[in-house]
Amino acid sequence: MPAPWSNAAHVDPEEAYVASVASCLMLWWLSIAAKHGFDVVRYEDNALGTMTRNAAGKLWVSQIDLRPRIAYGARAASPAEEAHLHALAHEECFIAQSIRTEVRILTKGFCFPTEVSNTPSRHRRRAQTPVPHAGVLTRARS
Repeated sequence: MPAPWSNAAHVDPEEAYVASVASCLMLWWLSIAAKHGFDVVRYEDNALGTMTRNAAGKLWVSQIDLRPRIAYGARAASPAEEAHLHALAHEECFIAQSIRTEVRILTKGFCFPTEVSNTPSRHRRRAQTPVPHAGVLTRARS
C-alpha cells in the first residue's frame, strides 16, 4: 500500500499476502526436499509482489516472484531436481492453489511460471519495499 495510507514500519496486507504465499511454498518445498533425502542447511527467499490494475481499474497483486536461495550440506539437489521440487510444492501448497495471482519461481536463470499472466508488463508496478518475513530458514549443523 503506497504512502500516505501505509506506515513503512508496519506490514501492510499486500506484504502479508506475499509473505504467506512465500512461506507456504517454502515449508512445502522443505518438507518434500527432506522426503527426497536432500540435505538443506539454508533456505532464503526474497519474494516480491507486483500490483497492477485489473479490467475495472482496481489494484490487485497480479504476480509474485519468489527468489529462493538454497544451501545444501552433503546431498544437494541439481537445478532440475530443485525445479521439480518447486513444482511439487506448488501442487501441495493450499494457498498457492487458492489464488489467481501468478506465482513464479526464479532461481539461477530458471523461471517456473505457474500460470500465464494476462497483464501486459508495461502496466506492472513493483513494490518499493522488500517483503518482510518472506522466509529464511537456517538449520544448525551438528
